[in-house]
Amino acid sequence: MKRSTRVGAVGVAAVVMATVLSGCMGGADFAVLEKEPQAADALPDAAVDDNDGVVAPDTARFVGKDGDVSLWLARPASGSGICVVAYESDDAYATGCADNGTWVRLSGELGTYEVASDGSPAPEGTERLFDNVFVPAG
Repeated sequence: MKRSTRVGAVGVAAVVMATVLSGCMGGADFAVLEKEPQAADALPDAAVDDNDGVVAPDTARFVGKDGDVSLWLARPASGSGICVVAYESDDAYATGCADNGTWVRLSGELGTYEVASDGSPAPEGTERLFDNVFVPAG
């Protein structure tokens, strides 16, 4: 089991935890990543420049906004697994990846986001924000 995290936050102390569940991923685990890219799918330059090759930017797909925080799902540069990118500004963003996994949790000043594969029930204590993206219930 491999754990991989990446935080890119200038002036923001973000705590990121990426946890991998057993099992291999196939493209069908995250249908959003199979969609044709649109202009909104492009990651902000700051998030791309600071990810040290952890995220494959061309696989990123915008999934929505939670207040001022924009969220994308993407594949890790390794090609399998899942990443979540949370971005508020060039000074406040974070990335969490799970190589070869189907679940990742990103938690910090931007909020707490859990990502699970298509058809997964909401992780305990969460509610669905977008397809594949969950936030703490309440």
